[in-house]
Amino acid sequence: FNLKDATKKLIINGARVVIIDDAIDTGRTMQLASEYLLKINPEVSLKKASLTITHRSVLVRPDYFLYERTILQFPWSLDA
Repeated sequence: FNLKDATKKLIINGARVVIIDDAIDTGRTMQLASEYLLKINPEVSLKKASLTITHRSVLVRPDYFLYERTILQFPWSLDA
């Protein structure tokens, strides 16, 4: 299984993609995911969403989010 080939097949011209992350701390994960998808297909319509942005200054701000500068404890969090 090759992730890059599988992703290329999914992202066709004119595709609309939303990257969703539970929480954005530094924004690095969202930045890497966005760069990867745009490298595969620069024509993709890309939006970013998150439940919360935990810091004031992040590398990438999502287009949609519920909370800002708020830490949420999720059931899967190690510190919950």
